[in-house]
Amino acid sequence: MRNAHQPLRLVQPLAAYSLTQQSLIFSGFSFHWFQPVAMLIFSGGFIAYNFYSAGFFLRFVSAAAIVLLLLQMNPGIQLIILLTVTGLLSWLYLKRNVSFGSFVLSIRKVPFLKTLLLTVIWTLATAVVPLANQISGFELLLEISARFLFLFPVIIASDRIDFEKDKAAGVLSLPVITGEKKSRWITAILLLIYLMFIEFVYLPSQNQQMDSSVEALMLVSVILTGSMCLASLKSKILHRILLDLSVSSLFLMLLIFYALS
Repeated sequence: MRNAHQPLRLVQPLAAYSLTQQSLIFSGFSFHWFQPVAMLIFSGGFIAYNFYSAGFFLRFVSAAAIVLLLLQMNPGIQLIILLTVTGLLSWLYLKRNVSFGSFVLSIRKVPFLKTLLLTVIWTLATAVVPLANQISGFELLLEISARFLFLFPVIIASDRIDFEKDKAAGVLSLPVITGEKKSRWITAILLLIYLMFIEFVYLPSQNQQMDSSVEALMLVSVILTGSMCLASLKSKILHRILLDLSVSSLFLMLLIFYALS
């Protein structure tokens, strides 16, 4: 049965869905609400973020949805490998401890590994998986780089929200190692690097394809997400919700923009 003290987490799967749709839109694909790969990432995210709180029925429905979506997509070997790698990394993160005979590796107690692992998982799920069979070469590398540089400070900010809980549990996330104040400075520097990458590398490569209004929306989204990354709210729950919603802000603004244009 579902633990009543742990409410279902829907904002994170929705953020993963939004980033996946965003990747497809920016790569020139038409928007569809029930895009199979986006629904696949949402379903996988729902299972991952509610692994201990969702009951058997919800986990079963989500797993069944994943199977049906895979059958609909008819994935090739490359996509199957990517999904397998993403799933295994997610499993390692959820499992927390991995045993090799008498040796036990505590995933979350390896310095920086929690932060880096989550960034890699989200990048794989929302950029590599949806685009690997669609685009290639420099264009794919550009999308992956942009997503990783965007997610890294977001994950650090998320770890900063979990600072007290991680410190008490002995989890060696970046904020626990460096301290909250220094981690906020690191987040600010990473956001600046991401902004420079978008301004001087990503957008110039997209000039012939991207509307100037969409470029402006990207910058607004960076400001919104950056403000949530650097904020320090008393309510940790509210801060996490606002941070995760800010990750979806560009996708939501794109929907409104295309609906009005």
